Amino acid sequence: RAFAALQSAGEDNFVYQSYDPLAEAERFMNELRSKGQTQEASAIQRYLDMRKTKESKQTKFRVLLREAYELSKAKQFEADLSAIAESQLEYEKTTAPDVSFEEDLFNLRGVCHLRLDDLVQAQCAFEETLKVNPNSSEACVGLGNVFYLAEMDNESKMMFEWAVKNDPNNQAAQ
Repeated sequence: RAFAALQSAGEDNFVYQSYDPLAEAERFMNELRSKGQTQEASAIQRYLDMRKTKESKQTKFRVLLREAYELSKAKQFEADLSAIAESQLEYEKTTAPDVSFEEDLFNLRGVCHLRLDDLVQAQCAFEETLKVNPNSSEACVGLGNVFYLAEMDNESKMMFEWAVKNDPNNQAAQ
């Protein structure tokens, strides 16, 4: 989260200066070191290292998921599934759950399996999405397509109706 401070530069002029808490912690750590307070500075350094490690892990799984989306756009679904699996492995190494990432991951996996005519795996992926977010309109559309292709008309109709209920602006559901 970025914080901001306004500093007066004259009577009516203000300069916007962004505030980065991690940069401020690093500045404070260096100040402590210069005063010979190495134990306190080391504690701050450990915290900063932990934050950087956590952020790099989170960034990595998001980058991999973006690559998976690009492969999906290029209709390279087999390679896309590999990228999705790699992204999920990186995600599982992080400590903080991210519902939106999980929803995107499972939806994209479902779309790939659907495009590869693997209805069973597509259904499983979209159902996983609904476990993470029961209101996922995209997952409902995906299941609607799975059921339509499986000639399960009542179930298909119901899923498309839920998709519209969850997101009336979802064009794929209408």
